[in-house]
Amino acid sequence: MEKVIPEFAHRLVAVPFAQREEFHLIVNLHEAGINVRHLGAVYCEMCLINDEYWQVRILVEMITRVVKNHVNKLLRDTVRELCHPGEAFYRGVVIEYLNLVFGSSGPSAVHWSEHIYAYLVKKFAPFKYPTGNTLLSFLQHCAESVKLKDPKCMIFEHLSEALGLNWVPSTWETGVTNPRLFQRHFPFTETDLRALQERLKEEQIAAYSTGHIWKSKALETKNEQERLRFLQLACQQYHNALQCAPDDKFCLRSLASCMTAMGQHKKAEHFYESALRVDPSDPHTLFKCAASFDLRGMLDEAENYYLRALEMAPTNPMFLCTYADFLWTLRKDNDFARKLYEKVLVVAPHHTQTLNNYAVFLALVAKEYDLAEQHFASSVSDDAEVNLRHMANICTFLSSIRPNPLTYAEFYAHLQTMKQLKRGNSLVVAEEVPQLCAT
Repeated sequence: MEKVIPEFAHRLVAVPFAQREEFHLIVNLHEAGINVRHLGAVYCEMCLINDEYWQVRILVEMITRVVKNHVNKLLRDTVRELCHPGEAFYRGVVIEYLNLVFGSSGPSAVHWSEHIYAYLVKKFAPFKYPTGNTLLSFLQHCAESVKLKDPKCMIFEHLSEALGLNWVPSTWETGVTNPRLFQRHFPFTETDLRALQERLKEEQIAAYSTGHIWKSKALETKNEQERLRFLQLACQQYHNALQCAPDDKFCLRSLASCMTAMGQHKKAEHFYESALRVDPSDPHTLFKCAASFDLRGMLDEAENYYLRALEMAPTNPMFLCTYADFLWTLRKDNDFARKLYEKVLVVAPHHTQTLNNYAVFLALVAKEYDLAEQHFASSVSDDAEVNLRHMANICTFLSSIRPNPLTYAEFYAHLQTMKQLKRGNSLVVAEEVPQLCAT
């Protein structure tokens, strides 16, 4: 790139002023073999040449991409949190953020100086601009010098096209021509934005959230045929979402999870690997990949991924508990398993999965029945939404496992001494053992 980028910069300078507006910057950048992440380097070349026209055009392009990425992330995070299908629900989220970007409020100025600038530096290194002015005032000064329209108008136009934002005509016409719109603290209202249209198509919000809905239904049903049908429907939706967002690690991981649940382990492995290529250090993907190998009996691979997940999240209670289950049930490393259970209960003393699974370990391996009974009781009394398997374990333990099992009358009375129990949804079984089950 040492030669390619300077050559491209001089090519830009050679474009006649009358033709510059029609010159497609990104298309020509790609034709020159330059990735958009090098826009910062191209910008620096234009600063050395002192061509303010291209400084403005390139900086507007970079800022548009930064804001677009922020909108994308905001929508994805909102979808994952709420899983609400339909675009109307997300319109307010988009408007709130665009007011922060295009408004003139104090928080807007902070967002430009801290967040947008920081992301420009991170994404488009070695981007920098002269100190002494804010990023926005510097951009506006350069635009005025070469008689370009207001930068916010340019960013508004490019961003709307990139995201497929369909504004009411009056808002669109004002936004692309009149910078006075952006002198307001809050330039936009929800009624100004008619539809997200292409933005929703690109991100496949409806498909992503619908996939989660079908996946949840699959986890809830006890009918095997329905479970498989729901999982297949979820997979279809995740595939639809990936068509336009192929590097979404959350979608890739969710699809892999569905494949694992359907017993399609090779396909699951492929999608887990794809998610890890996007983010090799994501602890949740590493953990789910480990569980997938564990389920297939590929113990060395499973342990490798369990350890990598714990390296990224060393105090995660579920990770520690599951690895402890793995150690004593499959590796027969009882001492280390016990240390891990105890470590979890220091970090998260009310983690019901660990309380239950450690109680199973104490009852079946350590034969410490009094301590096991205490942990069995805690596994339900500390959680109002009790896992039915936890309750079943207590029943099995009291009636048959411990020395001097209780009679029916004693057993019933013993249960009544515990806190009032409620039925809850079943958790995923990590490992089954004879008579008692770890969850």
